[in-house]
Amino acid sequence: MGASLQQRGSARLEGNYPALETVELKTANGKSALLLDANCPALQNLELEQVSGSLKGKLAGEYVQLQTLKAGAVSGRLSLSLPGAYPALTAFNLNTVSGKAALDLSGDFQGEICGAIHTVSGQTELKIPRRMAATLTGNFLTGRMKAEGFTRSGNTYTHEVPEAPAAFKIKARGVSGNIEVQLTE
Repeated sequence: MGASLQQRGSARLEGNYPALETVELKTANGKSALLLDANCPALQNLELEQVSGSLKGKLAGEYVQLQTLKAGAVSGRLSLSLPGAYPALTAFNLNTVSGKAALDLSGDFQGEICGAIHTVSGQTELKIPRRMAATLTGNFLTGRMKAEGFTRSGNTYTHEVPEAPAAFKIKARGVSGNIEVQLTE
């Protein structure tokens, strides 16, 4: 059985953690941060929860087993950056109630990655590398989704890239919140 890290507040992991399979970071208020710049070959699940204040996370390095990523925030600011390599990631969930959330998927991915974004109110920003294919389907009550550089047909936004190393299939739902999707280099 692998190891698990459950932390309240901030966490910084650098070095080697060969048996670490799960990281859970939960914050109640104030500023907190998660920095993973480590060798975690067994890491499969990452979960971040924030109640208020700000939570800034960065997952640098290579995470060959990471399959699921879940992040949620009630209020304040949630910012998560994935600049590393994630060849096994198949799903991510980002749930926010209010405030601002940002998810930067600028790393290296492979295959199909299914994502779900749900926002009640506030602003969510999603960054996807231009070299990746992406299809976003949005369903909003009074909010909206904006995706420059995508082809729009009804509630579906598409960014086609022949022979892309990965394809994001994302379903977005919102009440009065807005989601902005940006293509990055």
